[in-house]
Amino acid sequence: MKIMNSKKHSLNMDQPLRDSIVGIVRANYSGGVERYRGLTLNKLRELIDNRFVDLDERQNNSPTIAEFYEFMKDHLEVKAHGYVVDASRDDYRVSIEGLEFNGPVVMSTMLDFVKLCRYADEFVCEQNKLYSWWT
Repeated sequence: MKIMNSKKHSLNMDQPLRDSIVGIVRANYSGGVERYRGLTLNKLRELIDNRFVDLDERQNNSPTIAEFYEFMKDHLEVKAHGYVVDASRDDYRVSIEGLEFNGPVVMSTMLDFVKLCRYADEFVCEQNKLYSWWT
């Protein structure tokens, strides 16, 4: 699948659909932001296909959404976490803050995870847990 970059001005504004894709059932939107966890590769692909993400978007010094996507293609067990911003705000978007996995980690996944995530603000790379978070 070839990834096409979208621009922020052309993001899909169907917030209920976007929220359902990331798994938000009852949005609280504290401060205009709602957190999500457990975003799979297929759900990220759905966000991309429906123009809900800007592939160049990054959370401060994190990798871009495109870089997270490429990593997740090779490591299907790893999921993303982050937040979405309410459509009433000027900065409406989907942000990925990091990756996570709980379970036995194979060495190739661990090595790739270190390459991508070693500069995260929170970084855990253990035999049974991977976690990264950029603040």
